Amino acid sequence: MRVLRQLDIVKNSEKYILLRWSAKARKCIYSSGLIFRNHISKFAYQISTQAQGNELAEQYMLDAIKDIIENIDLLLTGRLKIISLLEIQRVVMFQMQNLKIH
Repeated sequence: MRVLRQLDIVKNSEKYILLRWSAKARKCIYSSGLIFRNHISKFAYQISTQAQGNELAEQYMLDAIKDIIENIDLLLTGRLKIISLLEIQRVVMFQMQNLKIH
């Protein structure tokens, strides 16, 4: 937009303005969940790369993802009450220590 102003172009068609260049872009990105999905995708990629090649770690990851899917469903339907994030972290750490995965 600044370039257009400097070139003294006052009128331009909306079809030539990309959403990412508009004032609405930030709102659309945050409200659409794009940043959350991007963060989760990077996290899942990092975990899968780390587990790759270790049969026990791969199986643990697959089982954990299945548990997460079930728990998310229970949480969204109101059948699962999570006390705190700290409690979840303690449970995960306990499970990892029992399986000796680091």
